[in-house]
Amino acid sequence: MANIEFSRALKELRQKAGFTQKEVYEHFEIPQSTFSSWEVGKSEPSGEMLLRLCKFYNSDMLKDFNANADALTNNELLVIEKYRELDNYGRNAVKVVMENELKRTKHDAEEKALIARIHELNRTLSAAYERTDLGDLSDEELAELKRLDDEIIDRM
Repeated sequence: MANIEFSRALKELRQKAGFTQKEVYEHFEIPQSTFSSWEVGKSEPSGEMLLRLCKFYNSDMLKDFNANADALTNNELLVIEKYRELDNYGRNAVKVVMENELKRTKHDAEEKALIARIHELNRTLSAAYERTDLGDLSDEELAELKRLDDEIIDRM
């Protein structure tokens, strides 16, 4: 059973666009009973069909369905729809790619944070040189500088 609010929104979009049910189901070459079931809440269109309907109605799906910040984008809906069509081999391949991309982006974020910290310590070090020498740095600042220096060397 479909969400009744979704079904109402789908019907309102059609009416707002000025189409009859017949015009829509004939345009998409789908059975009248299928289309009608979407608008009464017995079933829902696929993600791809929903996108096609919204395009046909000249609708902004996220706005017209009162979506919040957690709502899926059109591209995310298409990805989910295509993922569901995959066999187990394809789904596992997608999982491997996603895990590798997540590791890469996490690594990139860590690297950016490290570079920002290096710049911050470099400014501290430059200021210390201007004051006198490294002897003006606190033990914590010297330890952090050595740790970052070692980390930079390890990454090279």
